[in-house]
Amino acid sequence: MYEEKLKQYDTELKRIEDKLRNVEKVDKDFYVTAEHIIQFAKHSSALSNSSEYEERRLSTNTVLQNVKWKGGRWGE
Repeated sequence: MYEEKLKQYDTELKRIEDKLRNVEKVDKDFYVTAEHIIQFAKHSSALSNSSEYEERRLSTNTVLQNVKWKGGRWGE
């Protein structure tokens, strides 16, 4: 019985550790994405003044890809 419980606990521990690694990865990815958005926003004026129309359109679509205009308000 001891060996069986030990295996169960080891399996559960590995599952929890995997979950924790996934959460840490998502958290890191969020901050990297947020940093890129902030940098884009800081330099957007210079980018829009120096870019071709198509480049500006692609940049705007990339940043705002999940945003929709609904009834006079921005939302998802």
